[in-house]
Amino acid sequence: MTLVVDPASYWAPYFTSFGRLDPYLQSIETTMPDPVACIIGASDGKFVVPLLRRGWQVIAIELDETFISGGAVELRTGEQRIQGLIPRLQELGLTHRCEIVRCDYMEWEPLTPVQLAVTSGLWSMPVNRAHGLAALVRRQQDYVAPDGLLFADYLLATNEGEADTGVCPEPEELEGLFPASWEVHVNEEVGTHGESHFGWEDWHEHRYGAVVAQRLKCLP
Repeated sequence: MTLVVDPASYWAPYFTSFGRLDPYLQSIETTMPDPVACIIGASDGKFVVPLLRRGWQVIAIELDETFISGGAVELRTGEQRIQGLIPRLQELGLTHRCEIVRCDYMEWEPLTPVQLAVTSGLWSMPVNRAHGLAALVRRQQDYVAPDGLLFADYLLATNEGEADTGVCPEPEELEGLFPASWEVHVNEEVGTHGESHFGWEDWHEHRYGAVVAQRLKCLP
């Protein structure tokens, strides 16, 4: 099954490199029944639903109740209905495979490490910047079991102001945050994309990067 985002998600039209995970997931799926993924910033299920449909168990970390339970957000163009993660899971009969955690991922950890930890644009969000890039990346790494994967869509700086935040790294800087216990399969800039969305309705451009890395069983 090709890895694509859930078309019912509010975020479905927006850019992501999520599909780059596909070949790396297959090695886990063929050796482990019911692997577990943790989606950090799960929103309304953009990444949750496709993994559930592939047979994964999912821990969905999210704080925004509208995107969890459904409702509406007010945009300049009018009201935007959000189906919500829980109603979407109920519609698809997948609620039994997904645990929803209403918590800051910097303050929570899974009972056991997971086979996949996913984020998208999370490190550069204003609410997370005070932690610093190294702490944000390390916390996501901490979620991952040996042989497990980390994926992130991340933002590179487009101007001096974004560079000054310290959380919009160039690929070389990000690479340096993965110690020898990790193998980085993908870490590259993947293009500049213009968009306007909930939370930032002015038209703007993002320079996107993508990273796929795997925690090694033991040091080489």
